[in-house]
Amino acid sequence: EWNCVQFDYCQSTSVCTLGKNADMPTLINNTQCNHYQRVLGGGIDNQLPLSQVWTTLKNRVYGNNIIFSLPLPDANGVVDITADTSNMDDSQKLTFKAYDITDQVVSSVSRTGSSSTLMSQFTVIPKKEGKGYNTLVRGVSVDDCANDCIGEQTYNCQSFAYCWDAGACFMSTMHPDERPDLLKDNNACDLYSRDYTSNYQKFSGLTVL
Repeated sequence: EWNCVQFDYCQSTSVCTLGKNADMPTLINNTQCNHYQRVLGGGIDNQLPLSQVWTTLKNRVYGNNIIFSLPLPDANGVVDITADTSNMDDSQKLTFKAYDITDQVVSSVSRTGSSSTLMSQFTVIPKKEGKGYNTLVRGVSVDDCANDCIGEQTYNCQSFAYCWDAGACFMSTMHPDERPDLLKDNNACDLYSRDYTSNYQKFSGLTVL
């Protein structure tokens, strides 16, 4: 394993040549290729760990914080992605909100529930947390917390509080509907209560009786 500090990319042939030597090489003219040299000592050398970036990105998605707008196509069907949409009304633009994210980039027919499916099994109560908890998990994203709550085997997890600033997950057997008196305000956390029907499979139009 080594750090790449420079590379040549030739677009016509789609060839990329990597280099680990930090010294600036002697460059020659080449109309087909470009050279890229890493800027040592800059911000790029202080990158966050990928796992931390991934957790932060997932939290922004499930916290409804990734939203962008694009203008409607013009008469020729062209969308100007560089246009400033901040002063456009809804009749002039389309607004998109990220609601799910996955690192499963390889398609699989056996793939099961996405993170959005996990989150749909809970109802969020913003800026609240419960008093007391059964399990504390640190350094996870909000959908990881939901997954842990659903998969908990030693007790019946009915809710969890997720504190966004610390990435802390507090799982509990308490359902907020049963003990609303135990809820308290916390601007850094949201409380997620388990859907009562999440453990049941629905058979539409059918009954036993």
